[in-house]
Amino acid sequence: LLFSSHYGRIINSKKPKMFIQGTKDGFTSPSQLKSAMKKMPTPKEAHLIEGVGHFTLEGPDYDGMMANLTADFVKRHFAAPTAPDA
Repeated sequence: LLFSSHYGRIINSKKPKMFIQGTKDGFTSPSQLKSAMKKMPTPKEAHLIEGVGHFTLEGPDYDGMMANLTADFVKRHFAAPTAPDA
């Protein structure tokens, strides 16, 4: 579903993109994700969580992991520039 035709703007965007998906996701398969990512400009990254389905990944057992992956991604791609030393 994620990579149907109405998501062309996401696929073609030059902005940093991160995808987190369980390998047992029933909506979009890891192979669909990998295929779509080949078409995307960088920066892009994917995190495949082995043996986890779509709704399980959205559950509280994965909140910490999702938060850490997201925070790390934001720090690397959207961090505010630091002021030069005075």
